Amino acid sequence: MYQIMKITILLLIALMLMGIQGCPSDPLTSNEVCSGQAPAFRLSVVSNTEAPFDIEIQSVGKAVHKTTKKTTLFNPITGIETTYVYKSSFNRKGDIINIPFKPTDMHKNKGCIKQYTVSVDVSARWQKPSQDLPASISSTYANSYLFPVVRKLPRKSSVELSCLANEGKQIKSCLFKITIDKEEKKLHEIDQKLAEDEKELKDVHFNRAYVATTSGGGTSRVNTFANE
Repeated sequence: MYQIMKITILLLIALMLMGIQGCPSDPLTSNEVCSGQAPAFRLSVVSNTEAPFDIEIQSVGKAVHKTTKKTTLFNPITGIETTYVYKSSFNRKGDIINIPFKPTDMHKNKGCIKQYTVSVDVSARWQKPSQDLPASISSTYANSYLFPVVRKLPRKSSVELSCLANEGKQIKSCLFKITIDKEEKKLHEIDQKLAEDEKELKDVHFNRAYVATTSGGGTSRVNTFANE
């Protein structure tokens, strides 16, 4: 009888303690958090050309909870919503985006950060040579005959970077740098003529034209990973 009363009292005490402390009702805020500090992100997109271009940047992160395996997408720049999107026109050298981000709340409450992806799309048109044309060639001729052909369609280029943690690993750092550079093109000899008495224009060369692009190889990525 004494043993039964003792067990009953212990059970009552346990139930009271659970009522006071509370059970972890939300699995995303349980003790199954990821190890160490939140990962360090840095996205740097820089223009190295004065050629005008339109740019679109998209960035998204993915966290996976250790216990529930629930996936959460998040904006790695602001931490809110799911995808960071930036659109703009640019025509000068310098930083477009240079932002560090440490998703501490996401790391603690949503799970291990397993993936970080950035895509950059650039649309640009070939530009006129930076130097003046030869004196014998009028600007009207160049505008009427040469550049409508060169600039007929926009030139599109893109780059995508991603760091992906293997099973049992989490991202420790993801550092991306993407440089918008320029591609040059030598314009060929003039094959057209305004009139029969201007055939000499056929042997005149123009200077180089250029266009903004992500294809110049100015892209770097540094990823490090840690155990969950």
